[in-house]
Amino acid sequence: MIDLTNDRSIRLFHRVQLLIMQRLEGAMLRKLSPIINRQYMETARLIKQGVDDVQHTVNAQGHRLRNLYQQHYRRVATVAGNRAINKIVSEKSAEMFFTKDTLGQNFWFSMNRFIDQQTAQRVTNVQATTKRNIARVIGKGVEDGLSNAELSKKLRRIGAVDSKTRALRIARTETHAAFNKSIAAAIEGTGRKFIRQWSTTLDERTRKPPGKFDHAKANKQKRTMGADFDVGNQKLKFPGDPRGSAGNVINCRCILLYLTDKSQVVREPELKPVETIIPVSILPLLDKPDEVPEKPTE
Repeated sequence: MIDLTNDRSIRLFHRVQLLIMQRLEGAMLRKLSPIINRQYMETARLIKQGVDDVQHTVNAQGHRLRNLYQQHYRRVATVAGNRAINKIVSEKSAEMFFTKDTLGQNFWFSMNRFIDQQTAQRVTNVQATTKRNIARVIGKGVEDGLSNAELSKKLRRIGAVDSKTRALRIARTETHAAFNKSIAAAIEGTGRKFIRQWSTTLDERTRKPPGKFDHAKANKQKRTMGADFDVGNQKLKFPGDPRGSAGNVINCRCILLYLTDKSQVVREPELKPVETIIPVSILPLLDKPDEVPEKPTE
């Protein structure tokens, strides 16, 4: 996390971070998939009964989505934030600025704002996407002349698939964004200046040309604290930054490394040898140590 420069240690750290994120996303996936599926199932039930206005079935799950997002963000922030803060304290890199308790206060002040903003935005987006998908299925069904029973069956079938694929994509993307944001908030809370380095997972799945977004090129890109990275012609503060477009952040596996900013290191002043100054009056004694000077005449 901090001052990793050896390629082997970076790869190991990268793998560990991704494994932790994978476990966290699994918790969200298990709860999110049933919520999305239920929206399809309730819509299918009303369609079979001949009800036309079905959008309220999606809205009805809004409170469950909000609770899920907030709980998940806090879980991710707790895990990632604690790891970062404990690492900082163990290396004594923040002792001259803040205590561990103060680091925690700074961290949650930043993360609570992120959680509130992201929860509101993400729930709105998920609900809107579900409504569009359901409306598309219904519109195609009507165009094909399907009966209410046939359309209801189709909605159930598509919902069973969509709820799993979308939930996985959402859980993975949101976990990744919250995890990287949490570490950034913990590091920033120390008050120290670091050089941040983008670290890309380099394999066959890495975004690279001819695709629009090039994460391979972003690998090892360095920025000072607060500066944006240039990734796929977009400005990102960290991997998974919500400001990025869907194609740039969905299923991203990049992380950040933090390197000590050498220009901010306080160095002890160099000590120079002290010259011994000998009074002029005793210099003769050094040449003739056995002689005692005469008592001066009065």
